[in-house]
Amino acid sequence: MKILIIDDDPLHLSSLETSLSVRGYDCRSYLSPVAAIDAFRNGGFDVVITAVKMLEISCEEVLESILGIDPEARVIFISGFDDIRIDPAIKRGVFGFFRKPVVIEELIDKIERIEKTQDFGN
Repeated sequence: MKILIIDDDPLHLSSLETSLSVRGYDCRSYLSPVAAIDAFRNGGFDVVITAVKMLEISCEEVLESILGIDPEARVIFISGFDDIRIDPAIKRGVFGFFRKPVVIEELIDKIERIEKTQDFGN
């Protein structure tokens, strides 16, 4: 499974990528959400994991762009903040929400459930 990770916090980004990669996931990580959206446009990603609060653009803009490219995209939000704007986003296609620091086993459980419910590669 190919996972796109977006977070402008380099330490969290690196930790998340490493934690998922050692478990066999093919991860690409980006500090810049704009660069990540370009990569998604070109890249065949199965899941997108994105931070909620970023300086460059909002998570809503990231979600809108990703779903504009692929309306069936599976997007997971991560945040270190309580953010009431998440509720409407979940109704619009976000598959999960995790608070930082992410409990990696819970995230992997969510990814595995997404994987089981999708017909990847077809």
